[in-house]
Amino acid sequence: MKAVLEFDLTDTEDRMAHQRCVKATEMAIALFDIIFNLRNRVERNLEGTIDENTHIVLNAVCEQITEYTENIDIENLIN
Repeated sequence: MKAVLEFDLTDTEDRMAHQRCVKATEMAIALFDIIFNLRNRVERNLEGTIDENTHIVLNAVCEQITEYTENIDIENLIN
């Protein structure tokens, strides 16, 4: 089975759609990193200095990111 995407690179909208397709893997990897690694990295960098309010805000941000991306199967896109 094959799939062929065709873009008219002289058309602004097609050119943007082409770029989205070309950069999809990089976007998926970035989303994966944000979703699965952001909290750990921030907590590690702030280790010993993070207070309860900061922890609450960090959790809220991570939960919101998860909600925004809940309909995207990130792992399927990068494996």
